[in-house]
Amino acid sequence: MTENHKHHHEHHHEHDSESKSDKHDLERLKILLPHWIEHNQSHAKEFKKWADIAREKSITETAALIEKAIKSMEEADSYLQTALNRVIG
Repeated sequence: MTENHKHHHEHHHEHDSESKSDKHDLERLKILLPHWIEHNQSHAKEFKKWADIAREKSITETAALIEKAIKSMEEADSYLQTALNRVIG
């Protein structure tokens, strides 16, 4: 009976340690995810500016590729937003 108590006690401490680390990681994600989304949106605005410039210079293929990159970033932002929603509950 003493062995079971000892095992349970040690097991409990391992979870406490993991919980503190998990809580810290979740708090970090709550900060990082909005930052990443905002960062991507800032880049997307800059990309849009340069896609427009490329299109004005008749570099249409380059403009189209930059626009595809913007769409990919928007998709990434959607995934990051979903991740943030799940983290904040």
